[in-house]
Amino acid sequence: MTAYLISGSQLLPQRFWDRVAVADHHWVWTGYTADNGRPMFELEGRRRRNARALAWSAFKGPIPAGHYVVNVCGTDLCIRPDCCLAVTPAENGILRRQPMCNMGHPLSGDNLLVSCGKRLCRTCRRENKRAARAARR
Repeated sequence: MTAYLISGSQLLPQRFWDRVAVADHHWVWTGYTADNGRPMFELEGRRRRNARALAWSAFKGPIPAGHYVVNVCGTDLCIRPDCCLAVTPAENGILRRQPMCNMGHPLSGDNLLVSCGKRLCRTCRRENKRAARAARR
């Protein structure tokens, strides 16, 4: 891959592309990731920047004010701009809502429990409490 312009003035250096592996139609980030799993890249000795945002800026132009770039293809470390969206925090909250818990129970209706801003599964919570009580006996 070659270097591409970022916002008309900077280039993504070759060492950026050295950390990208092309798999199917995804650009999988193989470089540093932050504790939260976000792909990060240090640009010219400055602080680390989100690799998705850098790729987005290089191919699609500046990110609109109040927006940030999120992955929507399901491949967590994909930085390909076609697999990402520039969204507001409110839009991202809607995108991230899962229809089911990890055990496959629906996170809606009577089975949805909202506690401290988190969406929890009542069925799983009930089963976990039963298992904890049984373990104490």
